[in-house]
Amino acid sequence: MNKTQIILVMVECLRSDHIHCYGYDRETTPFLDSVVTGAKGLMWSDFKSNASATKGTFQRIANYALTISRNKIHTSFYSGNATPAGQRMATSVFDFKSWPAWYHRSGKRPTANQMVDAFIAAHRGRPEFFGVLHLQETHAMYQPWGNHQRFVGDALWQTHKKRWGPMAMPGMKILDKIGALVEWCGEDSQEWTVEGSRYFGKRIANHPACYIAAYDGAIRFLDSKMPELFDAFPDAEIFVTGDHGEGLGERGFCIHAYGMFPELIRVPLIARTPLPIQLAVREVYEPADHHMMLNTILRRFSIKQPGPSLPWPTADPEVLKRLEGLGYVGR
Repeated sequence: MNKTQIILVMVECLRSDHIHCYGYDRETTPFLDSVVTGAKGLMWSDFKSNASATKGTFQRIANYALTISRNKIHTSFYSGNATPAGQRMATSVFDFKSWPAWYHRSGKRPTANQMVDAFIAAHRGRPEFFGVLHLQETHAMYQPWGNHQRFVGDALWQTHKKRWGPMAMPGMKILDKIGALVEWCGEDSQEWTVEGSRYFGKRIANHPACYIAAYDGAIRFLDSKMPELFDAFPDAEIFVTGDHGEGLGERGFCIHAYGMFPELIRVPLIARTPLPIQLAVREVYEPADHHMMLNTILRRFSIKQPGPSLPWPTADPEVLKRLEGLGYVGR
């Protein structure tokens, strides 16, 4: 009997309109693009998070993970930022590991490297499991991972790199406390909101183009980690999504968790599935959300769930027969 292996990659504040296969002009996700166009790849074009902040999303995920673990399926939760909801529910129930959510300077080894390596080592050879990987680098885009310069352009990067590149979040908080961020950021900066200041200080700011390029660069970096994970578990069903989106200047905000606006709840969902896909269509247009994705995961483990599942690219026999004659069936 074949066992079920499912990996949920939850990328912090990942919005769909910065993913290349969702129509973004920058090539942020060459590997995920190849997954979508491959024989076992799917993407849901109208997919939404059920919350605009990490805590709300992970309260739901922790409950589902708890259900799976109570059905005697090995369950793990690896996070670059141990959310309180996940930690409270997970530590004594299933395999829970977290890494310090410090926003490392560019010379250090990013947390995602450590997490992916540890996850592969712990699950390689395990016949059945459900694992969550919560990758944090897109929430730490104040630090360059070596990919953002290609997106911002050399001239702008050279102009701002001395005052922008070396700064980590703890350093920005210190500058804010001593009132130095106004001088450090300059007049071309973009202020964050009062909502953001609850966490990060009143005047944390940055050049908008650099900020967005760093965000895109972090996506490109995390995309480069995906081949290791996909190759290590060739028979696993892997879902890649975001816990919520991010504000990148719309409505005057450059922070997440400020409301249920489209840029905060529209996230990607890309999957590689071992299940047979009858149609050559790789994009699902019907609306879907995290709740439907998690219900689908429960059903993969034969756990009863009355809620709706993800819409899937299927067709009735007559439609399949017509499509087959046109060359649209199989891949």
